Amino acid sequence: MKFEFYTSVSGTAFWNGLVRDLKVRGQEVEIISVMQEEAYRRPRNIFSKLLMRWKLYAGMSLHTRRHISSPIKQPTCRIATTNPFFLPELVREKTSPSADVRTVNLVFDLYPEAIQLSGRQISPGTQQRLESITSRSIERCHASVFLGERIQKYALGKYGTAPKTKVIPVGADAQSFASTQPEHLGTDHPVRFLYCGVLGRMHEVDTLAQLGCGETLNGCEWHIHATGKGVRSLRGSWFQVRGPLSSSTWPSAMKAAQVGVVSMLEGSEMVVLPSKTFSALAAGQAILAICPKDSDLADLVLKHDCGWVVAPGDVKSLRLQIQNIVTNRDELLAKRSNAYKVGQGIYSSDMVADKWVALGESLFE
Repeated sequence: MKFEFYTSVSGTAFWNGLVRDLKVRGQEVEIISVMQEEAYRRPRNIFSKLLMRWKLYAGMSLHTRRHISSPIKQPTCRIATTNPFFLPELVREKTSPSADVRTVNLVFDLYPEAIQLSGRQISPGTQQRLESITSRSIERCHASVFLGERIQKYALGKYGTAPKTKVIPVGADAQSFASTQPEHLGTDHPVRFLYCGVLGRMHEVDTLAQLGCGETLNGCEWHIHATGKGVRSLRGSWFQVRGPLSSSTWPSAMKAAQVGVVSMLEGSEMVVLPSKTFSALAAGQAILAICPKDSDLADLVLKHDCGWVVAPGDVKSLRLQIQNIVTNRDELLAKRSNAYKVGQGIYSSDMVADKWVALGESLFE
């Protein structure tokens, strides 16, 4: 069986790990994309932003159409992410019904909710068209895969029944951190908090900005390596704010941090589950989740006792929680150890690959 993954941006650690671990299991794998992650994160001017947007949408559409027209030589599982939003429906529609192919709708973000939560206005007609695309993808693809139980329940409740559904986490390439088990951090060393990735429209930024503009907290240091609109709100804070990490510097930065910071905007709990969570777990970082309490992210943190959950906007509780983390180093180690266990275990790309193989095989039964 062959796995084809369609996504506009590839080259992330979790994609690389998943491809490797699927190949180890004897599967043929191909990723169809138009841009590598490092190119996607690169700072841009207005013209290059427009060019990138064209490439991610129109360019990915053209690239997908060309690839789908190629002959099928073996049973193939075509997995299309909602990056961009129309991709699962496009792959399903352009795949010949007679081909030995199964199409899978991989819901990274849910539309039009993702657009509405970002604060952008869309007309009722556009909303209806986006909802129709999402509904067709769920109902007509051979299977739909969601990142969390709550997201799955919401999507199926609103957009219709899928022939087959599965919850498969993004996971992380855990091999880079396999030899770095968490160790006790003495009180003579500050606790390092790390936010690494995008600070976009669906990430909770205001809470972080209020924290960073308030009184400096002792016993900790905050490193922000991010791109996105939200970065501007953090400049001038007592955080160390820098640009995105390269693939060569990312592993060492992850290993040097004891707490991984993940944020979600109120309302985004039915739309997304940040993928950065899983790499932080694999690196042995306890998770400080600034997110709604009724989210898949909060469920994950509480289920595995691998961090702390603070509601968006509750800056007072956030400050108190950070002070507790800094003071209680034994609890910090326990949370990190739990994070490392599940990050190297059930959320590793090795385990995630098993889930994809099982789903693929079930679609050809």
